[in-house]
Amino acid sequence: MKKLLLGILLYTSITFLFACSHHYSDTEPTYIEAPRPMRPSPSHVWVEGNWHWNREKQMYNQSNGHWVVPNRHRNYQPGRWKTNRRGHYWSPGRWK
Repeated sequence: MKKLLLGILLYTSITFLFACSHHYSDTEPTYIEAPRPMRPSPSHVWVEGNWHWNREKQMYNQSNGHWVVPNRHRNYQPGRWKTNRRGHYWSPGRWK
């Protein structure tokens, strides 16, 4: 029983680590400015689009930004490209 639990724990840990890993690109993709729709209300803030890894094409795809009403006392930190020795990768935006 202990071996089974240990095997499940090991499998889950490895799966989690690979799911959270970065996907690298040789170059940063070119950002394409999409038209911004009208602001729905004064309480809405614009959140820029993110980049998402496309497993089939092995490349990043851009998503458009959108308007959102922020939660109280939280600020949006936009995503940004980061670089290390393996290449460029996208660090997504988040609320803090």
